[in-house]
Amino acid sequence: VMTPDEFGKAQASPKFKSVTVDKVLPYPDGTPGFYFVRLAYADNVDEIFAAERVAMSKPVEQTIDLWGQQVTVRYSRIDAGQLSDIFDGERFTLMRGAIANPFIIEFEFSQPRPVTSLSADFGSMDFRLTAQLYGAGSTAPGTYDQKFLNFPFDPHIDMSFDGAPALVSRVHIEILNLQDGDTANIHIREILLK
Repeated sequence: VMTPDEFGKAQASPKFKSVTVDKVLPYPDGTPGFYFVRLAYADNVDEIFAAERVAMSKPVEQTIDLWGQQVTVRYSRIDAGQLSDIFDGERFTLMRGAIANPFIIEFEFSQPRPVTSLSADFGSMDFRLTAQLYGAGSTAPGTYDQKFLNFPFDPHIDMSFDGAPALVSRVHIEILNLQDGDTANIHIREILLK
């Protein structure tokens, strides 16, 4: 059963070699409301899915004004929300990862700055957060790793970076949902580096 929009997308998709309509259920005004269809995958659908996975694994890069400076942010692909939603101070907005597990987000500062802790809000899950802090001019990061288990709904976490470099030029964060496999829709509500 498909809406007209879903039906149009299926017809245009190279994933299907046939989209056969069995019945159309109209709205009261007579326009098509729901399509009852039979679908047959294209012969090369496995290749199409593999190419999509490769494309979805490539990070997105965006430069934004954050914490008083220009910050280049590289992050896993998303399918809901936008990058600014995790910096707006509002826990009800979110950015949702499309498939990546772990979800990766990396901050590169235009001017190195102190970073001694992280505060963040996520969707409900058991997860492992790994943060790598690169000191100004350093190629070897300080690594901080912590599991967060059995938290209440939409957990808020605080993570301290004891012994962090005085000035940090880059922070690489990985959020691994421990309840899912290689793919997961990881919800990030807020991230604050302090």
